[in-house]
Amino acid sequence: MSSKALFEVDLDEGGWQAVPVRLIEHSALSRGAVGFAAWLFCRRLGFKILVSCIPQLLTNDVEHVGREKLRRWIGELEAAGYVRRSRRQGLDGRWEWTFKLVREPLRPMDGFPVDGSPVGGKTVGSPSVDGRPVDKQHTSIHYCPVKS
Repeated sequence: MSSKALFEVDLDEGGWQAVPVRLIEHSALSRGAVGFAAWLFCRRLGFKILVSCIPQLLTNDVEHVGREKLRRWIGELEAAGYVRRSRRQGLDGRWEWTFKLVREPLRPMDGFPVDGSPVGGKTVGSPSVDGRPVDKQHTSIHYCPVKS
């Protein structure tokens, strides 16, 4: 069994978004984690994306973003209270993780590893949620759709 992870952004409605100064000036966060959070804060209301799609959307000619870098950024944001992680077991038995980015820092949830390591069961290889490898050339530039 594999798991899937979804990232949600909790924003107010509006055509633009402000990035909290407290986040930008947070001394324990790397510039990469702050930039990633700012990128998420600029998404539209109700934006959701599969975590496995984020690296390919953030990689450009200047910087490569891989799974480990993304995992590190999410861990930093979670430790600082800007990301809350939850999980539930789907109908197919797989764990479904949700990461929620919030404007006001929350106390990180107790009992969950910050590094993204599995709580129980087997780790997932490199395939995407549906078991097929992600093909960057055939993935939309704007978003990676989430199946409901």
